[in-house]
Amino acid sequence: QAAGYGDVALGCLAYKVGNPVGSLDTVSRVGSILSLGGWAVDPARVADATTVTITDKAPSGIVTTTKLVAGQPNSGVAAAVSGAGSAHGFSGTAIIAGVGEHTVCASTSGIGTPAVSTDLGCRILSVNPAQPVGALDDATATTRDSVTIAGWAADPDFPTNAVTVNVSITNRLGTTSTKDTIANLAYSTEVAGGMGRGHAFTATLPLSTDGLNTVCVSAVSRTDWHLTTSLGCKDVTVSWLTGWQDRLTGAGDAKTGRTLKVEGWALDRGALTATAKVTLAVTAPTGKVSSTTVQANTLRADVGRAIAGAGDNHGYVTSIPVAAAGTYQVCSTVISTRNVADSKALTCQSVTVK
Repeated sequence: QAAGYGDVALGCLAYKVGNPVGSLDTVSRVGSILSLGGWAVDPARVADATTVTITDKAPSGIVTTTKLVAGQPNSGVAAAVSGAGSAHGFSGTAIIAGVGEHTVCASTSGIGTPAVSTDLGCRILSVNPAQPVGALDDATATTRDSVTIAGWAADPDFPTNAVTVNVSITNRLGTTSTKDTIANLAYSTEVAGGMGRGHAFTATLPLSTDGLNTVCVSAVSRTDWHLTTSLGCKDVTVSWLTGWQDRLTGAGDAKTGRTLKVEGWALDRGALTATAKVTLAVTAPTGKVSSTTVQANTLRADVGRAIAGAGDNHGYVTSIPVAAAGTYQVCSTVISTRNVADSKALTCQSVTVK
């Protein structure tokens, strides 16, 4: 056709007018808290604030949603959308739960056209297991062969669930024993991070030897049992030496000779049938101290009845000559049959000799 005669089709272009625009600018994480920021505006309604939808797709496939309003100052908006002004920024927080790779995305819809949606961007975040937290509050020898521990432990990744607590006890011989317990009891106060009170633990555990025992406790991650946090160590010292100085009497005078008679019993529970030695420290009226050692090997059937397996021969009776009249004090100390460096003071008594 010649120019100027009839109509000619020149083609078509699709153009969407007024679609929302924006950007997800920042995504960061501290613990289980996700912080986000960016801007969004509906060009058809620049005087109004749009709503931004934040989605977090966890490794399990579960998607959680958080809504934020884009009504805060943001210097990048005016440059991107003429006439929109700066009051179209958004920032806020969301909870991120679950270890592994998370996909965090933001989108916004038209204010007057909710069906029109614009993706503002996505970020991939890798969430590593959180370090367990807690404290060993106390470790006390409740008997001569047991220790009771108490404290709390929690896993920030599972704030409402109980965690396993590993306890190790190293005795004076260097031998270590271990045992697990569960932190699922009520604690005196809410634990760190608002995880509630149900994270306390207590347990009574056996001690295999006397002397120094070092008790150490660690909390175990629910996600990865290799990930643990030390909650501290405490030293507990127990003695298996036992006995009593039952009686101290004075007899005689300057003419017949003065004596102190000491009676008692002693044994080493770490070697029940062995004969223990007892040191007697005598303090004279002048303050001078002398000592003597006796064997605890005389008949004491009452001791044999009270302590199974010990036998009856753990008593001691001795007479100690003294020169001057006055008040004397005698103190008994039992010596370990297994280690002479270990001892235990039993008791002291005083008596006046004429």
